[in-house]
Amino acid sequence: MLLSKVAERVYWMARYVERAENTARLIQANTRMMLDLPMRHQDGWRTLVVITGSNDLYSEQYEQVEERTVSRFLISDRQNPGSIRSSLNAARENARTLRDILPRQAWECLNELCLYASNELAGNLSRTRQAERLHGVIERAGTFAGALSNTMLHDEAYEFLRIGRNLERADMTTRLIDVRSVNLMMLDTDDKFLIEQAQWRAVLAALSASTGIRRRKQRRLTQTAVLQFVVKDDAFPRSFAYCAGVTRTALQRLPRSRALVRSCNEILERVAQADLARMAPEDLHSFVDQRQIEIADLHARIESTYLQLS
Repeated sequence: MLLSKVAERVYWMARYVERAENTARLIQANTRMMLDLPMRHQDGWRTLVVITGSNDLYSEQYEQVEERTVSRFLISDRQNPGSIRSSLNAARENARTLRDILPRQAWECLNELCLYASNELAGNLSRTRQAERLHGVIERAGTFAGALSNTMLHDEAYEFLRIGRNLERADMTTRLIDVRSVNLMMLDTDDKFLIEQAQWRAVLAALSASTGIRRRKQRRLTQTAVLQFVVKDDAFPRSFAYCAGVTRTALQRLPRSRALVRSCNEILERVAQADLARMAPEDLHSFVDQRQIEIADLHARIESTYLQLS
């Protein structure tokens, strides 16, 4: 069995890189969404702070919620442990002790990603330059993931990497759905249809799901169509069902995992049985909240089973 300290560092390295990439995708999608909305609804930058769960920390550092400060907070603020730069630095610190496990190509990809973020994401950036730099983060994170998939031994360490990456993805998917659906619940305006369309397009963009949902022959962008795809479609790598399924598969290849696998099965069964089309807004909010609780509980049980043994 892999040493618990090694498993923990692999797990968190994967989560931190995935978190950085997710944040980059989120900012890009929100920027594009804001261009589609009427000026009187230009308060979407507060939504990013809510999605990332950093309301209190942001309020301690900034008085105004505006594009410039939110972008800096989420991209380069060293005082924000969830910023892209902070997440990547944490990933590299975990990776430093894994040189016997990580192939050289993967280590070089991660190191280059961290250097890129440190050099290119500092300071205030124009929208155009920010979009270019965030695209660079997403590309390099994908290169790192590809290097791991193609060159790392697919043993127990690799399974912890897959678990960390997919739990982080599942968490982001539920956060996106939760906050966007709550925003729509609070709308009472003549622009509701326009805003609803923009919000769900932003969800698809943040998950790079636009092409996939078109392949499912969804001609109209409705809430039900988006939810069915990003929650239930087990062929889309960023859907909740897919991430939970990969986590289950990875756990099946580890010792002492029977109870954890059973929990994954229960989560997947509840998702499969959910009638998303008939859920009232408050029911959808409750459904997504419950999935977030289950992901957090699964993380805690994985931690106590494998990552805190020494």
